[in-house]
Amino acid sequence: MYICHSSRESSSYRKTRSIGPLHTGGPVVATSDAKRLVTCLGDQAILTNVESGEEICRFASVRRLDLVAFSPILTRCYCQDTTAITAIALAPSENELVVISASLSMRIYAFPSLYSSPMSKPLEPSRHMPKSHDAPVHVVTVDPTSSYIATGSADGVAKVWDMKRGYVTHAFKAHGGVISCLRFHFPSVPSHQEDANSPPSIWLVTGSIDTRIRIFDLVKSNVRSANAKPFAVLDGHVSVPRGIDFSADGKWMLTAGRDSVVLVWQLQPPAVKVASKKGIGENMLTPTLAKTIPVLEAVEALAVIKPISPLTGKSAGEPLHFFIAGEKGAVHIWDAHRGTLLRTFQERREDQSMDAEELRSIREAMCVYRQNRKIVSNPFRYLDIAMQPLQLWRYMPTITSYSMPCSRFRPLVIS
Repeated sequence: MYICHSSRESSSYRKTRSIGPLHTGGPVVATSDAKRLVTCLGDQAILTNVESGEEICRFASVRRLDLVAFSPILTRCYCQDTTAITAIALAPSENELVVISASLSMRIYAFPSLYSSPMSKPLEPSRHMPKSHDAPVHVVTVDPTSSYIATGSADGVAKVWDMKRGYVTHAFKAHGGVISCLRFHFPSVPSHQEDANSPPSIWLVTGSIDTRIRIFDLVKSNVRSANAKPFAVLDGHVSVPRGIDFSADGKWMLTAGRDSVVLVWQLQPPAVKVASKKGIGENMLTPTLAKTIPVLEAVEALAVIKPISPLTGKSAGEPLHFFIAGEKGAVHIWDAHRGTLLRTFQERREDQSMDAEELRSIREAMCVYRQNRKIVSNPFRYLDIAMQPLQLWRYMPTITSYSMPCSRFRPLVIS
């Protein structure tokens, strides 16, 4: 896309700034300040400054080949990985970027800082795992401490990786099919149940194509066992789960899927006693289903909005707001306690065919926090949900800017 300037006396235009293609398909991720965006352009991941449209860097795609004989020694060859990128995750510390491709290769890059100048050469990975799984990986997440990576593959295996050293710490195979979503959680245990001698729990919550939600405790799981079982298996969905998130106070867990419902699970209180193999019960914060919210569309993304300030007036107790996005191409904000819809963000178009409606479906979305709360969705939209007028940017694959003071959209001039 070109941005041009002209004078009143002349009808000729000169190019003042050029914004190249940003996205050709695949996952995306945004930084916490919503100023930088990582997108997939062909077989490469690129980092773009959203405000200026300037490309900061490209992340080199490399793939390790098998041993090749170069007399008198054996060595490994590296070549460019031309396969599509299937999953991307940015560590909460924003120091590392995880990229996984269809060749099953997982690469970890040192993420450039906000003030980094544009780089002329692709950024090489700091760690490279040539075969992370035996099947394609489509979901990846990083824990809040930026210490562990969780990956889920199409063969029903979830792995936990040490971020710094690049080795597998846990492998969970107790799934009924393709893993569709992943989430880390550090549960807060009530003071009367705390044990000074035991380390704090770390949960890995997974959803799979068999519609079940499984919860694994990384601390209590046997690392060397390949058949580690979850301490809780939750039934409630009747289709593929696609989103998992937790409230800021750790009391609630929300799950959503393609069955057009959001399930609200209560973590504490009460604690549910789970019997171990030896018959001795342990107090575990096993979720219990508290509410089912029908949202009337297949959900592809869900996230809890941190309670910086209520979105609509004053409400009794701590608000629990979340957003969903899916098949209708809109972002909806809900109140979980009341089960009511608060706001809907959607670009209005007339005379759309069924094929166009399918193309408008949102495949993923994320919420970023820094002064104002913004929701980033794929296809790309930035929604400022804290202030009016609301700003929205859409990239498919070049930049277009919109302003949404009410429920209607109009283009803005990019300067």
